[in-house]
Amino acid sequence: MLSGSSTGAETALPIARALAEANPRAMLPCPLCAAGVRGENLAGHVSKAHPGNDVDAGGGPMPIWTGAGRRPPVLVFLPFAIAAVVAALGPVAHLLAPAAVVAVGLALAAGFGLLAASLSGVFSARMTFDGRALSVRHRLGLRCRRVFLPAELEIGSISERRSDTSGPGETLHSTTDGDRRLGGYLRVHGATGSITVLARKTSLGQYWDGPHLQNGPRRRLSDITLDAAGFGALTYLLASAGMLSLRRR
Repeated sequence: MLSGSSTGAETALPIARALAEANPRAMLPCPLCAAGVRGENLAGHVSKAHPGNDVDAGGGPMPIWTGAGRRPPVLVFLPFAIAAVVAALGPVAHLLAPAAVVAVGLALAAGFGLLAASLSGVFSARMTFDGRALSVRHRLGLRCRRVFLPAELEIGSISERRSDTSGPGETLHSTTDGDRRLGGYLRVHGATGSITVLARKTSLGQYWDGPHLQNGPRRRLSDITLDAAGFGALTYLLASAGMLSLRRR
């Protein structure tokens, strides 16, 4: 779920209204709920479905999104580094060898646990847009990922390896059964790096086009997960930066 002082909707609404007025016959997503509406019907939809938001407030605060991240931050690998150091130094002192084995085991268990948790989206990430760049910081991250606009855009799907653990009695068998699709992604990448946004229900290709947009490969990692409304607001902010345009019908 998105949280914070703003999810981008306050800033995206004036942009959506301007695009709706300029393209009355085009379909575009509502920046407040992501429902598809025709440009000429956007004002009526906002007034009816989102009362209290039918008057522009001159934009909003800096957009802030929070959501699950599926990219392991640097600190997740710290237990593995500790295990490697202890494994190297433990045999030096023979009396400490048993303790070193225990320490290595505990460090590896912690490391694999944190790695599995990060890949499953347990740790949150925070993304902001200041008008010049998108920035993402993970809860356990040491640095902020930042991409300055304009940048290239890539869309595709994100999946994870699906596994099933079962077996008779006390015998367990772990098998894999292909990939499970998690949703679509939007990857913003430039000279300073990249940010991959996962949306469970993405409609970017349905409404948007542009010279910066291209299809990408299937991926497994994402920096942040947004719901439909948050992802829709992000697309409007990218459109205001000249990176997206409404698809012609």
